[in-house]
Amino acid sequence: MRLQKAPLVTSGLVLGLLGLGNLLKDLSLTLNAVCGIFAFLIWIHLLCTMIKYFNNVKEQLNSPLVSSVFTTFFMSGFLGTTYLNTFFSNITFINSLITPIWILCLVGIMTHMIIFSIKYLKDFSLENVYPSWTVLFIGIAIAGLTAPVSGCFFIGQLTVIYGFVATCIVLPIVFKRLKAFPLQTSIKPNTSTICAPFSLVAAAYVIAFPKANA
Repeated sequence: MRLQKAPLVTSGLVLGLLGLGNLLKDLSLTLNAVCGIFAFLIWIHLLCTMIKYFNNVKEQLNSPLVSSVFTTFFMSGFLGTTYLNTFFSNITFINSLITPIWILCLVGIMTHMIIFSIKYLKDFSLENVYPSWTVLFIGIAIAGLTAPVSGCFFIGQLTVIYGFVATCIVLPIVFKRLKAFPLQTSIKPNTSTICAPFSLVAAAYVIAFPKANA
C-alpha cells in the first residue's frame, strides 16, 4: 500500500489530540490514553512521510504559513513526554528517555525559530505575517508547562518569561497585518491561533512557578 503524504500542518492535529487528552486526564485515563494513541499514530505517519518525501518537506517549509504552523511538531514532542511519564514511568528505559526527548524538542523548536527568523525577519514583509506566528514565537512556552516531567524548571521559567514578552510584541504585529492585509478565506481558520499565546503562557506560569502559586 502506497504511503499517502501527510502535510506538515498535520502536526497541529497531533498537538490538539495530545492537549485534549491531557484535559480529559482527570476525567478518565482511558480517554487520555486513546487520545495519546491516535496522536502517536498520526505523528508516526507524519514522520514517515517527512522521511520518504523529504524534498516535499523542504518545499512546504518555504511557505511562511506552513513553516510557522510546523512549530507544533516540536510542541507535540513536549506534550508527548507527559504521556510517557504518565503511562511508562515505571519502565526504566523509557523513563530514562523522557528528559533527553524534552531537551531534543527544546533544541528543535529553538533551531526552527532561529532559522525562520533569519529567513523572514531579515527582509521583513507584513504580508508574510500570519496569526500562527504566535505559535512560532510563543509556542516554546510549552517547555514551562511540561517542566515537571523533565525537572528543568529554570529553563521552563525562562521560556514563560520570554513567552509573555514575545506575546506583547507579536500580537500587535499580527493584528496590524490582519488589518492591512486581510487573510484569504481559505486560510482564515488560522486566525484561531491568536487565542493560544496568553492561555499557554498563563498555564505554563502556574506550572513552572509552583512556589509563586503556593
